[in-house]
Amino acid sequence: MARDDAFLRIRPARVAPAMIVLLLSGLPARAADGRITVESLLRRMADTRWLSSPPAAGERTVQFSSYDRATRLEDGRIVNPFANRDGGHYVRIEGDRDNREYVMAEAQGPGYVSLIWTATQGGELRITVDGAATPALAAPFTPLTEGRIAPFTAPFGHESAMGRNLYFPFPFAKSIKISTTVPYACYHVAVTTFAPGTEVESYSPDVLRRAAPAIEEVRKALLNPESTILDTGRAWKDTLTPAVRAGAEAGTGQVGHGAIRSISANVSGEDVEEVLAKTLLTIAFDGAAEPQVAVPLGDFFGSGPGVNPFRSLISSVREDGTMTARWYMPYRESATVKVRCFTTKAARITLEVQGDVEDPPPGALTLYARWLQRDDIPTKREDGTLDWPCLRVSGAPGRFVGLQLNIYNPVSAWWGEGDEKVYVDGEAFPSTFGTGTEDYFGYAWCSPQLYANAFHAQTRCDGPGNKGNSSEVRYHVLDAIPFHSSLAFDMELWHWEAVRVQFATLAYFYAGAAAKVEPGIPDLSTRRVHPKPPIYREPGALEGEALKVRSRTAGDVSNQPTHAFGDGWSGEDQLWWRPREDGAELELELPVERAGAYAISAAFTMAPDYGRFEVTLDGRPLKWVDLYQPRREDFRTGSVPMALGTATLDAGVHVLGVRVSGKNPESRGYFFGLDWIKLAPTAR
Repeated sequence: MARDDAFLRIRPARVAPAMIVLLLSGLPARAADGRITVESLLRRMADTRWLSSPPAAGERTVQFSSYDRATRLEDGRIVNPFANRDGGHYVRIEGDRDNREYVMAEAQGPGYVSLIWTATQGGELRITVDGAATPALAAPFTPLTEGRIAPFTAPFGHESAMGRNLYFPFPFAKSIKISTTVPYACYHVAVTTFAPGTEVESYSPDVLRRAAPAIEEVRKALLNPESTILDTGRAWKDTLTPAVRAGAEAGTGQVGHGAIRSISANVSGEDVEEVLAKTLLTIAFDGAAEPQVAVPLGDFFGSGPGVNPFRSLISSVREDGTMTARWYMPYRESATVKVRCFTTKAARITLEVQGDVEDPPPGALTLYARWLQRDDIPTKREDGTLDWPCLRVSGAPGRFVGLQLNIYNPVSAWWGEGDEKVYVDGEAFPSTFGTGTEDYFGYAWCSPQLYANAFHAQTRCDGPGNKGNSSEVRYHVLDAIPFHSSLAFDMELWHWEAVRVQFATLAYFYAGAAAKVEPGIPDLSTRRVHPKPPIYREPGALEGEALKVRSRTAGDVSNQPTHAFGDGWSGEDQLWWRPREDGAELELELPVERAGAYAISAAFTMAPDYGRFEVTLDGRPLKWVDLYQPRREDFRTGSVPMALGTATLDAGVHVLGVRVSGKNPESRGYFFGLDWIKLAPTAR
């Protein structure tokens, strides 16, 4: 197809150095330079240039986790690959009955720990370095990983949608042991080790105190990522604005050595979601026959579909739709950035590329990004669940540095029980084995809550529950996964329900020039974009949560979001009353617009901790209801409509009464949930 705009190969104009701010000083350039300390590792967290360095001989990153040990290697074959009891599994248990210690991770040095994640509360976390008799750090597990203990406060320690994360370096010269007093925990611990003889200064309380200035410097950089781009004094900027119609193509190039430091895009006009999804961004370095970066334009910036505002160290999306990616992209001879549109929607794209004219580090690796999407994937198959092939790379050394995941889920039930599995350099069993998709992205318990931190984010979750489009991203910086010859990254697609989903991933990695990569260049011409599902509302009904509370004798009353339970509740909320004793009473105001005869119906929630109730109207009995239901799988189907009777009502406010009249012997409580109530006119 003919191109709409001629490709531009130009020497970029210089821009004022003030546009790019120098914030971090004295940063280590390469992984192998000098002694490894808390300070040097901290600064690597904010200056991502080091990710382009080839892994040193013997360098390796593994993840210890609580994955189900029923999955194991037998006779060179992985058995029970999709076992899913991913908690309470440890390296070993130490101590006696009254003083148990559960070892989560243990490694021989030299090396460092870069990340500790957990979905568990309580207990103590202990970090013991170089075989010492006492821990170098012992602290309450939950406050530490939630960022409530200095100096490990945000953005290092933080809670994200019920997941607790501690991104902080703990180097060791000889060995390290991470343990807890929690008998049953879900956890991940990322550990990087180096070849013997690598000089590492071990973590200690004294070292931590000395590192205080670096901690604060890096904290500011992670909280203000736009300021971490460095200026060599020879900055350049190019802007291109392609026409948006099928086959339209535009590009810009830089001849000579240098590095792209940031790419920004903004799309305006008709159906921005489709334009972002069906515009191909390619970046080819040093005359490569096939571009190293070949992904949808919108997805490259860490979120999709559409414009979903968030902020991280690598990528950010502003409320005005401006998207920026701050990957470090060195090149020796040339860099060619192109966009090609596969949509007929009327829109305007503005793409801005900024960089430096500088000598790339010796042996610097090249940034790659590759995307794969399929539609209508069955989540339940005869042979079990599915290992989704996010990335296959071989033939060259490199580092895996990030993953973005998008899913369209037709139901509200959870889709992400699957574990990440990373095979490095041809290993038979993955050295990174996760405990659930949301755990990999730093959150927990299938939460639909949006969040964003320096290294991970959930930028979209349409709802109710986990229905519709969801988008997740995680950047591996200090916890980047080096490989010397090959890497395979799989993500299990494990869904609670038997449905068909749209699934997509985008893998970011650095690799040498000889790398062979899958997936290849995508065809975006037939890409489907699903709109946000509409919110169900019962026709002609009054929402229970909208009724005014007139009085109550006991128990709290609130609006309870129901999206975590399923999509069978009107308006994604219910009125939730939490009495704890027989005889408690609640009165609600029921507005009636016109006088007349009405058939009255309502929808109630039924669950294992709900009670029995007498429902009245203006003091007259309507119906007795028993809201106990033993099976949670039935509870997820939604509220239950019930006919309450008929009444002749005047215009004005009436009183809907609810009185606790006991509970089923099997019920665990007296809770009451009203989804909606409906007054349907009827003959007198």
